[in-house]
Amino acid sequence: RERMEEAARAIQTKKWVTVYPIYINAKKTLAEGRRIPKPKCCENPTAGEINEVAKQLGLESSLEAEKCYPRDWTQKGRVKIHLKNEQGKPILAEIPDRQTLLVKLAELVPKAPSRQAKPAGGGGGGKKAGAQQPQQQQAQGNKKKRNR
Repeated sequence: RERMEEAARAIQTKKWVTVYPIYINAKKTLAEGRRIPKPKCCENPTAGEINEVAKQLGLESSLEAEKCYPRDWTQKGRVKIHLKNEQGKPILAEIPDRQTLLVKLAELVPKAPSRQAKPAGGGGGGKKAGAQQPQQQQAQGNKKKRNR
């Protein structure tokens, strides 16, 4: 039954636009798969964030977390987005084509609620480094005592 539902969903989304996170990643080159200019990109977007933003824009989307980017199999996840109706007309007038969609997604991903919830700059890492610093100072202090 699960397979039938998956097959039906694949048929429904076949003509939708496919967006891999690498398309809007500022840390990637054009050769690696980036599709828009670097100044318009965002850093390290995830398929989940792209899906979330597409839904905020009012576009129907489908997250395919198990799919990989063909050029780099370590890049997991893609999103299928319903951009145009059966007549080929855009669903949203302000997003008429794929390129405009990618720029809009890259603009909104950094503002996504899931990204806002994460601590900026890896907040947990700073505490660990701070905890190690006194130990290093103490070790240096012990060396000085031994040298005297």
